[in-house]
Amino acid sequence: MRQVFLMILLMFVFTSIVFADANSNRYTITEPVSGEPIVKDEVTGLIWQKNYVGYKTWEQTLRYCESVDYAGQTDWRLPDIHQLVSLRTLGRIDPATYFPDMPSEKFWSSTPTKNSMTDSRILFIDFQSGKISGGVTPYQYFVRCVRDDS
Repeated sequence: MRQVFLMILLMFVFTSIVFADANSNRYTITEPVSGEPIVKDEVTGLIWQKNYVGYKTWEQTLRYCESVDYAGQTDWRLPDIHQLVSLRTLGRIDPATYFPDMPSEKFWSSTPTKNSMTDSRILFIDFQSGKISGGVTPYQYFVRCVRDDS
């Protein structure tokens, strides 16, 4: 029994080290405009704002991402839930990602829930736990815009 426990413990430690090492080179930070850093996800190719904005309703986050001029670019958008989930690191919590300086907060996506025709809920991800949930649009969560690499 003790050997089995030690074997499981070693596998957990090894897996944690491999995941940490694999994610250490995943994100590249540059600052094309002073004070406006961006993060390139080398796995997905997406470009993310490094700076996030907190406590906005869903409608405010849509307007913000559609109108923001950040790092010399104007083609930012609110990420869909799949793009946000791509930042999540399974097995990691508080925050549930290796994304640089990610707060353990809830972030809006552009993805409505399946029942959005009747209840106006939009999916968000909580980067404290990594869980995905639906929030009503007046709730205020964080936003980080995304764009394609061009």
